[in-house]
Amino acid sequence: WCEVLGVEQVGLDDDFFALGGDSLRAAWLFAEIETRLGLDRPVSLLLAVPQLGALAGALQDDATWSGLVAIQPAGAGMPLFVVHDQFGNLFPIRQIVSGLDADQPIFGIQADALSGELADETLHEVAARYVQQVRALAPHGPYQLYGSMIGGLIAFEMALQIEALGETVAFLGVADLSGPVSPPPPAWRRLRHRVGAAVRSGGA
Repeated sequence: WCEVLGVEQVGLDDDFFALGGDSLRAAWLFAEIETRLGLDRPVSLLLAVPQLGALAGALQDDATWSGLVAIQPAGAGMPLFVVHDQFGNLFPIRQIVSGLDADQPIFGIQADALSGELADETLHEVAARYVQQVRALAPHGPYQLYGSMIGGLIAFEMALQIEALGETVAFLGVADLSGPVSPPPPAWRRLRHRVGAAVRSGGA
């Protein structure tokens, strides 16, 4: 940690991100963990346990890949499911977590490509797979979804599929669609139509 973060010392309760850690340093850290300890663990583990002592304990467990990451699993509120960014990871989710109540359960959905598994899928197929992951954790709604850039389009497709299953989407947050993303035209047209209809009807 000292080497990666450029600090002189760390304690068991120190938070990786509070010490200046970011996604690049996290990737470096886990590359060193694999090289020095022979442990191949997903970088997203750091989001769930950013403290040194907690991470050390989690590294000892046999880790299997999961697209669904428990960022803040505790809480009595309705879970918020956040779709990965255009790079497939969840590190920007920390900005969202810091602005929400500690009682708000938050789960991230990361891209399977980060596990080394590559698949030629349409946005609709990706969304369907993510819906399965979400419903495995929460079989019934209402659901809360959020995503930015390509994650926003995926979240929108997920919302359509969830509604088609007869479930309720209580919240859908879509942001930064003007960013560097080239969405498939059908998904883009559906989103623009839905947003336009909501605005015309006075909805949100």
